[in-house]
Amino acid sequence: MAPRTIRVIFDTNIYFALVVFKNPALKEFFTQVKSSKRVQIIYSGHIKQELIRNLEEKKYKFSLKAIENLFKGMELVTVTLDKTRQPQHLRDQDDWHLFALAHFSEAHYLVSGDGDILALKPKWGKTNILTLREFSNKFQQLITAIDTNTKAKNS
Repeated sequence: MAPRTIRVIFDTNIYFALVVFKNPALKEFFTQVKSSKRVQIIYSGHIKQELIRNLEEKKYKFSLKAIENLFKGMELVTVTLDKTRQPQHLRDQDDWHLFALAHFSEAHYLVSGDGDILALKPKWGKTNILTLREFSNKFQQLITAIDTNTKAKNS
């Protein structure tokens, strides 16, 4: 059965692509996802700070206001990391934050372009791990399933 709302986390690299590459198709898709009443985008202060740090380190021009607007309307979830539960098989231990966020927010999807994260596909716990392309291809199907499920319940 499809959930009523899709809870999704986008990895920092997705936000980085949105800010730096200014790809119209990516921006349009992200706007569609963000404006959908059937999707709840979840982020953390860690993701936001990592984005700002990466932009500064690579010397990209950006405004903090643009970053604030990017995250506006999304759900901020604060996560306290329990290092004792951290999976030892993660090559990049900084990725643990995303998995903790996925666990505590009960996210349905973690969307990433990071090879270390994608190596754990198809799922980590209850969270599906997808590339942006895979999520994009599946998005309309997910929305249709939610709408169909909602209509059936209301009948």
